Amino acid sequence: MGLVSSVGSSNTIIPKVPDTSKQEDAAKVTPKLPAVSKQEDAAKAANQLALKNQPKDEFEGGEQGYKKEIEEYNTQIGNAEDEIKRIENEIKNLKNDGMLENMLGWTPWVETKVEKETKLNNEKATQEGIRDKALGDRTNAVNEAQKFWGEDPDYQRAANTFRYYYDLTDTASGTGEKDGIVNEKDLEAMAKNPDIPEEVRKDFKFLLDSGAFLAMSGGDRYISEDDPTVSISGNSDIDGFLRTAYREQKYHEGTSEGDASGSNNHTKYGDWYYNGKVSGDNYPWCATFVSWCAKEAGIGGTTVPKYEGCLGGIDEYKKAGCYHTAESGYEPKAGDVFFHETAHTGIILAYDKKNNCAYTIEGNCDNEVKIVKRPMEYFTSFGSNGGTSNGVIPSNYDQTKGGIA
Repeated sequence: MGLVSSVGSSNTIIPKVPDTSKQEDAAKVTPKLPAVSKQEDAAKAANQLALKNQPKDEFEGGEQGYKKEIEEYNTQIGNAEDEIKRIENEIKNLKNDGMLENMLGWTPWVETKVEKETKLNNEKATQEGIRDKALGDRTNAVNEAQKFWGEDPDYQRAANTFRYYYDLTDTASGTGEKDGIVNEKDLEAMAKNPDIPEEVRKDFKFLLDSGAFLAMSGGDRYISEDDPTVSISGNSDIDGFLRTAYREQKYHEGTSEGDASGSNNHTKYGDWYYNGKVSGDNYPWCATFVSWCAKEAGIGGTTVPKYEGCLGGIDEYKKAGCYHTAESGYEPKAGDVFFHETAHTGIILAYDKKNNCAYTIEGNCDNEVKIVKRPMEYFTSFGSNGGTSNGVIPSNYDQTKGGIA
């Protein structure tokens, strides 16, 4: 999976990830010596750098420090909420008893009940104060943890893995049903599932063991489907489209299973599109790959048109009023479709305005599905699909081979 940093104007994904001048070097980001104006301050600056480079759990804060702190606040919040519920039940029972006794004319006893209710309400207010203070303290701890993890390449990579595998993780607990919530039990199931790629399992284990998932979830131990933390494009439908495409990375033509080394244009995408096995020069599959991903995400033929060639795709986007030429100055969003003249098409993963390039997910690129970094001059037009974010840039993109290193 790739290391990531947040780009774009909305729905950024990893909280407060530092910008780097070269995204592909993000994994090499290291703390820098603070500026010193006097020579005698150099030793102090060096000591600060040495402290920063210690293992994270050996200086103030650190991965285990933040995890412990957030968990302690969660315990305080949980205990206070339990007490509040208990007190509310006592008040409810007290009122019910009071109604009966009032009917029986036990006025002195009712007055005692009123006094007790006042006392319980005071206890409830106290517990609410404890809870609210713990919530505030947890928010501060989460903010510090997010700053800390925002500088950590391992977190960036694991958070990217989480986003792209969110839908799969949502059903990982064994129920087989999507409930819109990913919690620690789901992550544990993913980390232990032998059918999941080892690199993915390692990332989920890292999120659990380090406490990074606590920071990612704001301390709540779960992330819901509508949480912007897991948004890639700013549009939940397009997020599913991107995740589907991303999971197809390294699929190779030759057989419908995608694990061969052939070059005959035989793919599951073409077989699906033409409703039967097809191969040969008449069946290039860059467009059918896009259409298949849209179908799998539930937006095929609606948000993303079903097309088998660039001309057909361009015509459909023109009819929908969603076609943009590169010359118009349009800036692509995550989940958009691109066209290179009428010869090739694919999906925009991220637009890097600073470096005037875009990262794409493409089928039929060197006979496989891969992530490609292309200069903006390569693109002649785009089909917009409703994304609002510039996306996430895979920082450890391998320029020599394409795709994620």
